[in-house]
Amino acid sequence: MKISHLSISNFRGIKSASLFLPNHALLIGDNNTGKSTILEAIDLVLGPDRLSRRPPIDEHDFHLGNYLSPTSTPEPAEGGTPAEASGSIFRCRRTVDPPIVIVATVTNLLQEQRAKFGDHYLEWWSEKRQALFAEPDPAGLDAADITSALPITFIGKYDEDEDDFVGETYYTRSLTEAAKPEVFTKKNKQLCGFLYLRSLRTGSQALSLEHGSLLDIILRLKEIRPQMWEGDAR
Repeated sequence: MKISHLSISNFRGIKSASLFLPNHALLIGDNNTGKSTILEAIDLVLGPDRLSRRPPIDEHDFHLGNYLSPTSTPEPAEGGTPAEASGSIFRCRRTVDPPIVIVATVTNLLQEQRAKFGDHYLEWWSEKRQALFAEPDPAGLDAADITSALPITFIGKYDEDEDDFVGETYYTRSLTEAAKPEVFTKKNKQLCGFLYLRSLRTGSQALSLEHGSLLDIILRLKEIRPQMWEGDAR
C-alpha cells in the first residue's frame, strides 16, 4: 500500500498543492518550507488517532489563519437601520472561508484491503498516466499498469452555528455519488496501517510509555495489526 497522489487545499502554508509520490519519497527542505504540513495533511486523512483530538483542527490550520472573511456588504449592527449604513454602528457581514480539503489516493492495496473496501467506491490507478479510472481495464491502457486505488477525502471547516471547528474523513466518491457522504472510520484507517512518527527531542521521551511516545505507538500498532509483525517474523 502507498499514497500515489496527495491533493491539499487551504491547509496551513499551502493554498493549493498536488503531489504525485513514487514508491519511496524523501522530503528535503529548509525549515518552514512545508515538509511537516504535508505529513500533517496525510495524518488528517489516514491517521487513526488524529481525529480523536477535539476539535480536530483549529484556526491555525487554515491557510493564513483565514477561516472567516468579511464581505464588502455592510450589515447593520443590532439596533441599526439601513438609513444608518454610513454610521459607525455598521459592521461587515462575515462569511466562512473555503474549507480545508485533503485528498489521498491510496494504491497497491493488499488483498485484505481490497476485500474490505471493494464495495466502498474502489477505483483504479494508472501509474504511467497518474490518473484514476472507474474500471479495472480502461480501453487503450496496459492492464499491468493498472492497480487498485482508494481515494479518501478529509474536510475540515468552521461551523458558524456551533462556533467550533469540525473535520471528518470520507470515501471520496461518496461525496458525489452517494445520497449521504460515507465516513472513512477509525477502524478503516487502522486497516490501512498508516503510522506518523513526529519528531522527538529526547531518547527518553521516545522510549517512555507516555501516550504518543514512539514506544506507545509501536505497541498499539502491534495490537491493532499483529499480522504486520508476524510477516516480519517469517
